[in-house]
Amino acid sequence: MKKYNDPRVFVDQGNKKVIVANLKCGYSTINQFYKNQGVNVSHDFEVFTNQNDFECVIFVREPWARFKSFYKNWVIDKQVDESYSNMYLYNIFKRAFSENFFKSLCSSTVEKKSSSEFFNVFFEQFSGSLSEDRHTVRQVDILKEIDCSSVSNLCVYDFKDNQKYLESLYNVSPVIQNETGSCRLNIKLNKENQKTFNSFYSDDFQLYEKSERFIDGRT
Repeated sequence: MKKYNDPRVFVDQGNKKVIVANLKCGYSTINQFYKNQGVNVSHDFEVFTNQNDFECVIFVREPWARFKSFYKNWVIDKQVDESYSNMYLYNIFKRAFSENFFKSLCSSTVEKKSSSEFFNVFFEQFSGSLSEDRHTVRQVDILKEIDCSSVSNLCVYDFKDNQKYLESLYNVSPVIQNETGSCRLNIKLNKENQKTFNSFYSDDFQLYEKSERFIDGRT
């Protein structure tokens, strides 16, 4: 397994587990759990190079629900300006959008940003930058970048079960709950943008279709 370091990857050598969670796929729940519990995990895949007794678990989310969560969290719920809490994403916005739309993004109300009309302009101009930010990058990309050939098993679980999985592994319930408020966001893509979305995230749709619900086998 090649050298690889990524905060979305949690390597628990004691339990022979590699847990992977992309942003907007329950990452904060898992990351905060490990910080709170003080579990000794690494983000470096090099620590188990040439070992084949690890199980890799990735938590995945339905792509459309994940993107809506990103949009609600980073566009609707936050004022996009020079005090934006994610300057890396802010600069992507600034490069991706036309000058007029960027000004509109910075000045629009929550109501306007919540409309399908505004959302479609946002997606059309942002679609070329989807791979630049970890909130919108394909979920499968992290599996493509790392060499999973030396792990004994790859499990794909729905992100909704990350809390149940962590509790079964460590006998402690996570404090932070998964955020699912974006499910109530009533926005739609037009036909052309939907085609672009489906094409870009086609591998993620396939990965999600393979996901299972985690069943706690403890007695």
